Amino acid sequence: MSTASTLLRGAPDTAPVRDDLGFLRRRARPRAVAVPEAPAPAAAPDLPVAAPSLALDLAPPAGATPPARPGRTPLPPLLRGLPGVGQGERRLLSADAPVVQLTRVQTGVGGLRGELHTAVDASVVVAYELADRTQGVVRDSQPYGPDDRRPVVHLAGPRFTVDLRQARALRRFVVVVRPADPAGPAVEGVLVLTTTGSSRLEIPLDPSDAGRTGAAADRTSTVALTGHLVRGALVLRAEHARQVRPLRDALAAYGYRGLSWRDADTVLAG
Repeated sequence: MSTASTLLRGAPDTAPVRDDLGFLRRRARPRAVAVPEAPAPAAAPDLPVAAPSLALDLAPPAGATPPARPGRTPLPPLLRGLPGVGQGERRLLSADAPVVQLTRVQTGVGGLRGELHTAVDASVVVAYELADRTQGVVRDSQPYGPDDRRPVVHLAGPRFTVDLRQARALRRFVVVVRPADPAGPAVEGVLVLTTTGSSRLEIPLDPSDAGRTGAAADRTSTVALTGHLVRGALVLRAEHARQVRPLRDALAAYGYRGLSWRDADTVLAG
């Protein structure tokens, strides 16, 4: 067997002696390196330990100025001296106590629903003014205002709804009650308002001071209710005002002079 084949087979006893690897017999062992000891930590000074408290006090220290809260400008305060109405409360808006102020939550949630309760044939007319000073009238022939896509005021027979979710788009409104028959009796009954919180406001319609009846342009119009958005809250007032005049003049007396009229009783659709 040749030397090459022996090396390939890896037989150590037959391998040739290597004289050039003598340095492997004199390998020095690694020396241990001394690690310096870390200094002992200094003793902490004795501090008084406060007794644990179970009270959670988040108030700032006395005399400290509270930090300013980032965000929107705070809303102005509501009008003082005006009564409010609680959830589920029933209130009569009489001539002696005709005003009520809704809170900002009541003003911005749901809708204000009104319904005329009467034994005679009558119609409801709602004039409104938007925040951009646009004026319009909602009546049987024009039941949506300003349009039917997303109306702010909607009329359906003796019922009307003011969408308070769009309260910021509304500036004011007025509700007028008129007899359907100009020669018929004056409107007697009650106008009932309901808020989202089931608060109920009642406005009596007293015909004792009813004026004369006559032609269609001289119908007796009862201005039953006005509403104004003041500082983000809706202020409602029972007017108890009966006027013997055309609808055009009755609305003009309350500042609705930006309307176009076909005649004294019919407003042109915008």
